[in-house]
This record gives sequence, C-alpha cells and structure tokens, in this order.
Amino acid sequence: MTVSGYYWIREIARGGMGRVDLILRSEGAFQRRCAVKRLHGVLRDDPECRAMFLDEARVAGWLEHPHLIRVFDVGEDTEGPYLMMDFVDGLTVRDLIRHALQTNTPIPLEVAVELVRQASEGLHFAHELRSPQGALLELVHRDVSPQNIMVGHDGIVRVMDFGIARSLGRTSRTSTGVLKGKLGYMSPEQLRFRSPDRRSDLFALGVVLYELLTSRRLYANADGEGPRRILEEPPPDIGVDREGLPPSLVELVFQMLAKNPAKRPGSALEVAERLRDIRDDAFLLDDEALGLKRFMSQAFASKADERSAEWASVLGRLERGELPPWPRPIAETGKGAAPKTRALSRWWVGGALVGVVAAALSVGVYIGRSPASGAEEPEVRPILEADEAVAATPPELAIEAAPIEAARIEAAPQAPEPPSPTVAGPPSQDSSSEDASSEDASSEDASSEDASSEAEAPGRSGARRRRRARRASRREEHVDTASPRLRDPLAPAAFGSIGEPR
Repeated sequence: MTVSGYYWIREIARGGMGRVDLILRSEGAFQRRCAVKRLHGVLRDDPECRAMFLDEARVAGWLEHPHLIRVFDVGEDTEGPYLMMDFVDGLTVRDLIRHALQTNTPIPLEVAVELVRQASEGLHFAHELRSPQGALLELVHRDVSPQNIMVGHDGIVRVMDFGIARSLGRTSRTSTGVLKGKLGYMSPEQLRFRSPDRRSDLFALGVVLYELLTSRRLYANADGEGPRRILEEPPPDIGVDREGLPPSLVELVFQMLAKNPAKRPGSALEVAERLRDIRDDAFLLDDEALGLKRFMSQAFASKADERSAEWASVLGRLERGELPPWPRPIAETGKGAAPKTRALSRWWVGGALVGVVAAALSVGVYIGRSPASGAEEPEVRPILEADEAVAATPPELAIEAAPIEAARIEAAPQAPEPPSPTVAGPPSQDSSSEDASSEDASSEDASSEDASSEAEAPGRSGARRRRRARRASRREEHVDTASPRLRDPLAPAAFGSIGEPR
C-alpha cells in the first residue's frame, strides 16, 4: 500500500510559548520523521510573540551546522505559524543529569567534556553568523541551558531553540526591564538589564558544564536566591565539588563563570579548542574512555528497544490508515469540536450561576425580613450551610436545581394570602412561634369580628362594610410593617447579618 503525505504522531515537548510535535513524512517507500514547532493558541494572535517566532524562523534558516538543529521549512496553516525541523532521536542534557541522579552514577568526565566541546562549536557558528549581504548579525542565544542542548543516540550534540535569540535586524524588540531566559543560567550583565553579547552565552554554557560534572544545580532558584548568588557570590571552585579534575578544566570553568565578561574566554571557539586539548591530554591513551555514542548506547540501552517498538507501531498504524493527517483537521485543533465543548461548559457554568443566584435570592428574602415583635432572630447558620452546598454542587446538578429555586421565589407572591405575614423561605425553628403568633392574631380578629357582629345585628350589611374596612386597614398596617421583607435581596443591607458575630 502506497501512503503519501504528512501524518501526526505525538507531542514531543511543551514550553511556555509553544509546543513541538513529531510528524511523519511518507512518500511511497520513503519515510522520515520531522519535528514541528508551534506557538500556543493564546499566543498566535499576539503581535510580539509572532514577531519573535518569525525572527527565529528567519535566523534559523541560516543556521546550517552539524551541532545546531536545522530548520528546513516554515509555513502557516489552520493552527498558525510553524517551523519544521530535523527530528533528533536522543535526549536533552537535563535528561542526562536526571539519569545520573536517579542511578547515583556521575557522568563520565570525558563525556561531559566532549558534550560541551560540540555545543561550543555550534554556538561559535551562531555567534559568527552573517546575513546574505555579509553583515555580522551578532547573534546571541540568551537561553543556553540543559533543556536546549540535545544529545543524539548517534553521539552528536545539537544546540536548539533560538526563540529568544538577540540579533541585529530582528523585528521584535526586548522591552526595557524585561528578562528573557531561565534565571539560573543568566549572566550577571543580563540580570542587570545590560545588553548581552556572545560572552553571556559562555557564562550559561559554563553553568551547564558545572552541572554536568557535579550532577547538581549550581544556581537553583527554588528559594529565589539564584539571581542574587549569580550577582554577588564569587565563581565556584569546581575542583572542590569533584575531585580528580584536570587543573586546566578547573581553570576553564572558573573563567567561564567570571562575573566580569572581560575575564571570560573571548569566544566559543576558544572554549571548544581548550576542551579538545583537555580531552586529548587526559584520555588520548585511555582505552576505557567513553565516547558519546558509546555512553548513550550503554546508559540508555532500554531506550533503543522502546524506539524500535514505537517506530514499528507507527509504520503499522500508517499502513492501516490510523495515523491522523497533518496538519490535523480543524475539529481536532481546537477550532471545530472544541467550541462545542466550550459552549457546553458555558451552559454548565450558566446553570451553576443560576442555581447560586436563586439560592442567594431565597436567602436574601428570608434574612432581610423583619421578625415579628417578640420573636427570636432568624437562624442564619442552616441557611449558610445550604448556600455553601449549592455553591459546591456539580454543574449538572445545579442546572436542575436552579429552576426549582426560581419557581419557589416566583410562586410566593401568587400563593393565597395567608392569615399571618409569612414569606416563603427555608424552614427554621422560628416558624412554629410565628405560626402560633399568627394564629393568636387571627383568633383575636375573629373574636373582634364576632363582637362587632353581635353589637350591630340590626344593620347586618353596614356591619359587613365596617368589617371589610377594618380588615383593609389591618392589611395596610401589615404591609407597612412588613415592607423590609420586600426590599431587593441583592442589596448589601439584606445580607448584613451574614458573617457577623451572633
């Protein structure tokens, strides 16, 4: 079966500004894996983020070096702009350090030296990059860190992610007082908001070399002390933290971590040459010295089986037509099916709000009313507990409860007028006393009406009119005294008793 086109496999990585997906390019018997970098959806329409992304695309198109990730295509589709890059089958330096910590085995000295040597060569090429017109771009990576250095299983190191690189002629500008990069790897001049140059990248690379040799963070920022230590503490002596290091390597690390840029090596090429000399002097005649490729195959032997199994699975899914196409259909990218989900979630939220507001209205009407003279204050605690229960109710339950509460509130004025001045609301301990007082009041009214009827028997129709007048006057008095119960339940005064000490 001949299968042609691009197909989405899985997400590789995700960061603060975007994500990287693994895709497959298939054309007959030809299959090739590629990495695609994109901005997050919320940043696609941000002018500054788009300008930074396009700057990276423009610069990356000129970065053709074995120790740099190559970008070979740029475009835009339904998910926004993207960069298509070579897929590196390997791990980041951060993964290597984590593995050393988990297995309690330090990274071999020759491996750390060779790794940073290759990264230095890639950085030097970027620092010396020129435009097609021959102008030096003065490119500075500004985010050299263990996360941005890849080590392939083929033993080749590649520096990646020039997303916040600084160069002449870029379209995006760094705002005054804004730091870009990882605080634990920033040079002192960057932390002082001074313009960085290539020596700033050498400081960050020195931090990476230190962490490779010691398997621990140098300027950890968990307690917020990382930037202060970079600015104030003297460069560390790595010879104290790891014994048996060549003096020339200790000196080089000390110089790369110098606070003054003038005291650091002049270029990444100088760092690469000094590391090559250290490697040759220390390990040229050592038959047991590990090369990077050999180290990767031994330390991560299980990864080889996982990679082979994944690749076989991908090809099988491709033959069966199970791999989704790339770019993915709009319904899968958050512009088709996702809006239905968002709309549905708005219904849930709306229903929950209706339920909470309805409960609040009932609470406000109940608490806002004036108690009858001699009656106890209404009990607030059960009402608060009920309100909290409504707020904590799942959305699907709140939607069903909302019409019930609304119906209760709207039906209250339409109910037959009771003989006592009561308002629909949650039951409380005061209801019995209020009912009793209302029954006393109704019995007094009845006795007074009986007395009046006996006294005015000869003129029964006139007595009826007078009784109606007395009832109307009592109703007016009742409305005047009960008017606080009809005030806006959302007014602050209606909730004045909530939260107050009893």
